[in-house]
Amino acid sequence: MGTIILTAFLLRLVNLNQSLWLDEGVTARVVNNYSLRGIVTQFSPHDFHPPFYYLLMKLWTDIFGSSEISLRLPSVLFSLAAGYIIYLIGREIKDKKTGLLSAAIFLFNPLIIYYAQEARMYSLAIFFIALTTFYLLKKQFNLFLLIIFSGLAFLSFYGTVFYLLGVVIYLYFYRDKRVSFLYLIGLIVVSLPIFPLLIEQFSHSRQSLIGVANWASVLGKANLKNLLLLPVKFSSGRISFQPKIIYYFFSSVSAVIFFLPLIFLPKKKRPLLILVVVPLLISFLVSFKTPLFSFFRLLYLLVPLSLLVGLSLSKQRYWQKLLLLMFITWSLIYLFLPQFHREDWKSLSACLPKKALVYGIPSSLDALSYYRKDLDIVNIRSGYKKISSSKNYYVVPYTFPIYGINRVNFCLTAQKVKEKDFRGNLRLIHCQR
Repeated sequence: MGTIILTAFLLRLVNLNQSLWLDEGVTARVVNNYSLRGIVTQFSPHDFHPPFYYLLMKLWTDIFGSSEISLRLPSVLFSLAAGYIIYLIGREIKDKKTGLLSAAIFLFNPLIIYYAQEARMYSLAIFFIALTTFYLLKKQFNLFLLIIFSGLAFLSFYGTVFYLLGVVIYLYFYRDKRVSFLYLIGLIVVSLPIFPLLIEQFSHSRQSLIGVANWASVLGKANLKNLLLLPVKFSSGRISFQPKIIYYFFSSVSAVIFFLPLIFLPKKKRPLLILVVVPLLISFLVSFKTPLFSFFRLLYLLVPLSLLVGLSLSKQRYWQKLLLLMFITWSLIYLFLPQFHREDWKSLSACLPKKALVYGIPSSLDALSYYRKDLDIVNIRSGYKKISSSKNYYVVPYTFPIYGINRVNFCLTAQKVKEKDFRGNLRLIHCQR
C-alpha cells in the first residue's frame, strides 16, 4: 500500500503550482480577507457551501501561507487519506488484495487526481464519505462514529446529503430498521447548528437564480447531457479535445472499461449498489426543482464505485491492468499537457500594467485579484464610471454570458487596441481613448 500511496502523492505534485482558477480564487480571498468569525458571519451567508472547509483552510494558511501549493496541499493529503480508508474498507469486506485494488482504482482515477489538486472542499468531503462508508460496513459496527463522520461530510459539502440518504436506506434494509432511524436522528442533531445558516444561504441562492440570467445552467440541470457526462468524466477526467468525435470515442470506451465490470459484482455485494444508485437518483430528481446535478458534485460516488469495481475485478487480472493503465494514461495527459490545465489567470495578470483599471464581474475575478492586488477592479454592471479619468482600461469578459451581458463592443467609444485569449476561455481586451 505504501508504494501506491507514494506514487499517487508524486503524481499529485506534478504542476501543483499551476494557476488558480475562479473558485480557488474564492478560497484564497476568504482565507486572506476574513477572520474565523468573519468566515461564518460575513462570508458564508452569501456562499453556497458550509464554512467548515474555509475554517480549516484559514487555520492551515495562517501557518503555511496561501501560495498555490499551500492552498492545494490539504486537498492532496485528504485525497491520499481517502484512498487509504478505501483500502481498509476493501480489506474489511473481502481481503487485502481487494483493498489494494480498490485503493489503486480510486487514487489513480483521473477525476480524483484533478480535484486532489484543487483548493476546494471536494477532497475533504470525499475523505469523510470514505470514513462514513468504513464505519457503515465495518463488522464491529459503531453508530456513534458513523454519525460523527457523516455529519462532518455534510458540514464539508452539502451535496453529500444524497449519499447520507443512501446510507439511511442501506441501514434500513441491510442492518437494522431501528438503527437506521437512530442514525437519521443523530445526523439531524449533529447538523442542527448549521441549519439557520443553511436557510439563509438557500434564500440567497434563490435570489441569485432569479437575479443572474443564466445561473441555473451553471449549477447543473437534470437532463440527459449531464447524466451522460457522469460516467464519461468519472472514467476520463476533466479533459476534452478536438476533434470531438475522437474524444467521445475514447472517453466512451473508458466509461465502458470502468463501469462494465459491475456486471461481475458478486451477488452478496450487490446491496452496496444502493450507495451509488440512491444518491444518483435523488440528486437527479431534486435537480428538476433546484439545479444541482453535475458530475463534480457527485465526486464522492467514486468511493463506493472504486470498491464495487475492485470487488468485481478481484479475479480479472487483465482487466485490472487495463483499467489502471487507462486511468494513469488519462491522468498523465492532464498532468503533463498544459492545455488541459485550469484557467490561466496567472498569465493574464502578468499582461496588465501596474494599477490598471479593469472592468469585469468582481466576484468572478478573485483569481485575478490573488495575483494582482494593485489592480483597480470595477463592476461592469455599474457602468463605465472611471473611463473619463483613464486613457487606458481593460475588460475581462469572463462569466459575462452567465450574467446576461452580451455586448459586442466592450470598449464603447474607445478603440480596441488588443485582444488576447488565455487558457480556460479567458479573454483580455485592452481599450484606449
